Amino acid sequence: MTDKCPTPLNLAVYFVEGDQAPSAPAIRSHLDACEACRARIGELEADRKAFLVQNPFTAFWNRLEGHPSRRSSGLARFWRRLSAPAVLRAAAALASVAALMVVVYGRYDRPTAPAPQKILSKGSVGLQFYVAGIQGKEAERGKSGMSLPQGAGLQFLYTAQEPFLLLAGVEADGTLSVYYPSGGAQSGPIEAGDQKKLPQALRWQPKTAYERFYAVFSKEPVSAEAVRKAVEELTSSGKTIEQSEKLPLPYPQVTAIIYRKSS
Repeated sequence: MTDKCPTPLNLAVYFVEGDQAPSAPAIRSHLDACEACRARIGELEADRKAFLVQNPFTAFWNRLEGHPSRRSSGLARFWRRLSAPAVLRAAAALASVAALMVVVYGRYDRPTAPAPQKILSKGSVGLQFYVAGIQGKEAERGKSGMSLPQGAGLQFLYTAQEPFLLLAGVEADGTLSVYYPSGGAQSGPIEAGDQKKLPQALRWQPKTAYERFYAVFSKEPVSAEAVRKAVEELTSSGKTIEQSEKLPLPYPQVTAIIYRKSS
């Protein structure tokens, strides 16, 4: 996309409103000559279709059918007057707008601060975890910086488009443990997507005051030895693991730190 291209927001408005959008003729003419902007429109259409697959209209319809107010006489007469095609067209339009709002917010207006339960980093990768096994409590969302007792159960979820992941924990003394793949010598394959669960949970047994987890995503496998050398490079430069939110590696990363709660 160049300086002469419509802004992402203007393209999004054109995608929803078509000829009713401001500057529609100019955008149409521009699309004829700009492959990059046509690709943007294609991405919006793909996101709209994905939204409709995940949120089918029948689910909304069934909720309306079962709602008590739906059965009142006035509303009943109103619904009987609506033709199915009209309802479907309205639903499709609403779904398109909803999908578009998600896309525009996620791509062009992403907040700089992460949500409390989700640790995010640049490159559209993320890490989230749930904690279980604490005094009989049900599993709950964890967050970076929290304190947990030894023996707590951790289940990690990730967000990524890369096909490989190496999840390692580094304790305060520099000791490195590879958690995914379990004990592996290099990254393991993962399914791309949002909030995918790792195949195994772990029982947290730190030996020092804290452990920082590094999730390293890549298009090709990364060796555990490369991660180990990156940790050694950090510690030899005088930095502590507690301070180091990124390893000196050229891959998308995300991190979370957990402190050991004294008994």
